[in-house]
Parts: sequence; C-alpha cells; structure tokens
Amino acid sequence: QGMVVSSAADASAAGLAMLRQGGNAVDAAVATAFALGVVDPSQTGLGGYAVGVVWLAGPKRAEVLEAMGETGADAAGGAPDSPRTALVPGFVAGLLALHERHGRLPRATVLEPAVRLARDGFVVGPLNHRLFAASVDKLRADSAAAALFLPGGQPPRVGDRLVQQELAGLLEALARDGARAMYEGPVAARIARKTRAVGGLLDSADLARYRPAFVRPACATFRGMTVLAAPGPVAGPTVAEVLQLAESSGALAMGDPVREPAAAVRWADAIRVALADRGNYQGHPT
Repeated sequence: QGMVVSSAADASAAGLAMLRQGGNAVDAAVATAFALGVVDPSQTGLGGYAVGVVWLAGPKRAEVLEAMGETGADAAGGAPDSPRTALVPGFVAGLLALHERHGRLPRATVLEPAVRLARDGFVVGPLNHRLFAASVDKLRADSAAAALFLPGGQPPRVGDRLVQQELAGLLEALARDGARAMYEGPVAARIARKTRAVGGLLDSADLARYRPAFVRPACATFRGMTVLAAPGPVAGPTVAEVLQLAESSGALAMGDPVREPAAAVRWADAIRVALADRGNYQGHPT
C-alpha cells in the first residue's frame, strides 16, 4: 500500500524494497535518496544537501528536515557570495538523523541498496550519458573524477556499467558507524584538504561541528486546504505564494491554464511575482 517515485528506476526500487521488508515511508525515502546519490550523481549525492517534509500520522503533525549545510567558521565573516565560501554537506548527516528519528529498519538495511549499486555498478542510461558528456571539461579538471567518470578519456556510453568502489566503501562505513564516518576522521580531513586546495574555506572542525535541524513547515491555505512545505531557504514559501496569488487573483476561475490563454497568463504572473520576492527577500540564515 505504498508508492516510491524518483528520477531513477534503481533508486525507486531501493525504496520499494524497504516497504516490502516492513519499513515505513522514512526508511523508503532515505534508501531512495542514498541510492540516487549513486545512480544520479549529477543531481544529488553525499556532497550535497537534504530537505524533507515528513507527516507523522500518529500525532498528526508535520516536521521538516533542514540539512542545507553551513559555511565554515573561517568564511562566516566574509562576503556571502564569495567563491571561497563552501558549505559543509548536509545530505548524509540529515538523512541519517531523519532515519534515526523516524525510521523502523536497521541503518545497514536502508543503505544496502546504495552500497550494492556502487559496488556492483549500475547501467548508464541516456540521461546520465548526456550529463556526463556535457560535463567533460569539469570532470577533466579533477584527476579522481576523470578516472572514474571518463574511462579512457570519454564519458560512459549508454549501456556501460559504472562501478564506484570507493563510494561503496564510504557507504559501508556509514552503514556501520553512522554519520561520523564522514564528518570525523580521515574522510572529513580529506574533504577539508580538497576544499582548501581549490580555495574554499572549510576545515575538519567545521564538518565535526555540523548538525542538521528539524523545523516547523511553512504553512499556507489553498482552496480550503492546508499546504505544508519546507520553509526557506528552499522554495516552499515561493510555492505557497504562487498558490495564494493565483487564488486571490481569480486565476482558478479562468479555467485550465493549459487550454485557456488568460488563465496561463495569470498563473505566469503569480509565478513571476513569487520568484521576484524569492530573489529579493529569501536567503539562507548561515
């Protein structure tokens, strides 16, 4: 009685496997997200961030995981738009904290599909091939990335199997030891060293200090319903503003925006205003 949706079939299968093993929605979401970090590396991964809206059926309330990362202590007093400002990646700490807080299955079980996909590889599809091909110059700028994603100097072809043994080793350590396997010790030192080498302001202490947050959702109303979304700095408030602008401006009474030009224009205006407000007023507190 559940459904898992993601950008990759392998990742959706990872989440579905958790439901079939008696896990809950959080187990499925975390397994899917870690698997996506393996099979959709251009869009997500262990070096990124995580945001999640969770509805708790028992107490009938929602909470939001906010793991957007934080700037390092050395960068805190500098210009926020400086290219030297690097964020501690929140993806791993956030998802593992979410699982510890609300998951049902063991951590090793939830991470097993991602470990397997990294260790045994996955079949490269057309989208990944196009994305790798479009990123050749960036990948060539880093010897480790080039060795992995440009075998023989060329991006993997459709149908090739991409194996990521080093990633599998880190995922196994996370399954065994939790987030400290990445935020403390040799991995944290390596992240800090690499970031510093390219001019970023991040050190091992910044990673060790990082903690994700659980916050209240942004709430709005639309057509008599309550809409819950992640608050800033992500786009939840922007979506809420679009819905309320569309409702208050009469866009809903104009019909289907796919078929009615006037409705399409009114919805486009709502989106334009909300995006302008996002650019002018919304930011990250850290």
